[in-house]
Amino acid sequence: MNEQLRNDLVAFEQILEQVKNEGLEFLDGVDRHSTNVPQSADAQSLIDGQGVGAIAAIAAFKACFSSSIVSSTGPRYWGFVTGGATPAAIAGDWLTSIYDQNTQGTKGEGDNSAVIELDAI
Repeated sequence: MNEQLRNDLVAFEQILEQVKNEGLEFLDGVDRHSTNVPQSADAQSLIDGQGVGAIAAIAAFKACFSSSIVSSTGPRYWGFVTGGATPAAIAGDWLTSIYDQNTQGTKGEGDNSAVIELDAI
């Protein structure tokens, strides 16, 4: 196994805690973020070809993009309906990534994720 992946698996609880804290920090200050920023950023210089691991990647993301992330969360977004940042939507996104199902069909044995997906729709 790749050493960086092994390290991330060992620190997985810490990684999820940091992601949770980053998310809460953003949502707590969402009303103070601009809804439009003119700048762009380039993260290439902070991430090498071997990878840096989740904790360093989160830090690089924050360093490169925190000032350019716009506040389109919740009622501040008046455009297309592309998702939601309600607590249920965030929990659903997290669990979708964790469960990582490979949707097959609604009939037959095995995977029931297609039935769950149809129920969610």
